[in-house]
Formats: sequence, C-alpha cells, structure tokens
Amino acid sequence: MCVGLASLAVGAAEVGVLDFPGLGGLGLIAPAQAAGVTLADSMADFSGTQGTQPGQWQYGYYQTENDANSFAPMSYDASNAIWEETPDRPTNSYNGTDSWTMLNKTSGHPSSFPNGQRWAVRRWISDYAGSVTVSGVFGDINVQGNVLGRILLNGIQHQLFPTAVLNADTNYSFVATLAEGDRLDLALDPNGPDANDSATFTALIQTNPTAVPTPALLPGLMAFGAGMIKKRREQVALMT
Repeated sequence: MCVGLASLAVGAAEVGVLDFPGLGGLGLIAPAQAAGVTLADSMADFSGTQGTQPGQWQYGYYQTENDANSFAPMSYDASNAIWEETPDRPTNSYNGTDSWTMLNKTSGHPSSFPNGQRWAVRRWISDYAGSVTVSGVFGDINVQGNVLGRILLNGIQHQLFPTAVLNADTNYSFVATLAEGDRLDLALDPNGPDANDSATFTALIQTNPTAVPTPALLPGLMAFGAGMIKKRREQVALMT
C-alpha cells in the first residue's frame, strides 16, 4: 500500500500538499522564505569611500559615452559630501577645465563639457547570485533638462528613463537575475548639452522570495505520516 505524499517541489506558489488516505488533502503548505532581503541601498550605503569589493558601491563616470568599460572613479569632496570628476565644480555651465560630472547621496549631474559626453555612474558589483528586484526613483530636480537615466547590466542597457515633467519622479521596479561579479550601473546621460541636467537617481536591490520547506515543519509531518501508516496497518491486521 502506498500513502500519497504530494511532491515537495520548490516553487513560487506552493511547496506541496500532504495527502493521506481517508483524510483527504491536509493543505499543509510550507511557508515562503522571508521576502526582500536588502543587498544594497544607494542612499543608505552612500559614503566617501570608493568601493573595492563586490557588494560595495563605486562612484565614477564613463569616459566614453555608452561604454561601461571606460568607467573611471571620481574623487570625493568631503566638505560638500559629493563625488566629482574634477576637483572644482564650475561656477557656470562652461567654466574652463571644470566638469559638471558629479554624484551625491540621492542625485547627480552628467557633463558634456569640457571633456565630451560624460555619464555620471553609480556602480554596484554583485556579491549575490539569484533573482533580485531593483527599485528606485528617477526624476529631474531643476529646470527641466533632457537628461536620461539608464541602468546597464554588464554594460548592456536594461532600463531607460527619459526626463519626466519637472519634479515628477518616475518610480521604477524590475526583476533581474544576477551572478556574482555582475556590474549594475545607474548612469546619468546628458543626452546632448548638459544644462539643467541635475537628476535624482536611486536604487534599492533586494532578493526575491522563494518558497521552501520549513525545516522545523518537515520532521513533524514525516512523524505524523509514519503514525498514520502504522495505524492503517493495525486496522488491516484486525480485519484479517
């Protein structure tokens, strides 16, 4: 005689249902794993230290537009809590050799002068393998410019956010599968002239929940099943 034990297949919806003869489906579904473990938060993690290890943030810019391999680190201005391409910020849009390429805790600014199209980039190198949700905010924060927000995964564009109405933020969220060492770049593209291109761009990276059997639950279920088998055998013995 075989007692029906539905498969404990790991899935997003359910793990499995135990079915014993005479009792029907007990509907015992192992609960899901805790959801949304935070791997990285661009605002909470912001610091004046340039990341060097997976799981840390790096602050820099593309020396060549749309070329993730041209990423170069910025320098930190502690007095203003800002990362910059050049030590001095311009006093106007075009001021000698100074660049507008910069990043602070929540926002940044790309540049098109004097060094050509510079994309301001926050880079996170994954120390995690699996499915994640990336969410955050992109939005213009000064006189509306034509800045673009781009998210690139290993140098390939994954998301594009055009400038919205002034102070009308775009809340985004998408799912991606990461491997350890993958590069996730939040890039601000001046998209031509860099005037009025200050923009908010944040990211929260969290693991996605998966349903798994609860270790403390399984031994009890197996013991219950063994007891039911023993009881059925005793009943059969009495009838013979």
